[in-house]
Amino acid sequence: MKKTKIHAELKGRELPDPAEVIRQGREERDVQLFMAQGEERLRQIASQRGLNWDEMSEDKRDQFIDNLLHEKP
Repeated sequence: MKKTKIHAELKGRELPDPAEVIRQGREERDVQLFMAQGEERLRQIASQRGLNWDEMSEDKRDQFIDNLLHEKP
């Protein structure tokens, strides 16, 4: 077999464990799903309070979340 540049770069390197690569991919997808669901919930709460999440600036969103976290039940 002819050695290529890739073979030379990989020589002496340990290949990642395929199970670990799959696990990390699942974790990344789980985080993305969690973030999407969280943002959708924030949209709903904002709407219930007469606000439009999509029209809010990043600063207004941060302030809105901060207020939610610190409001009394």
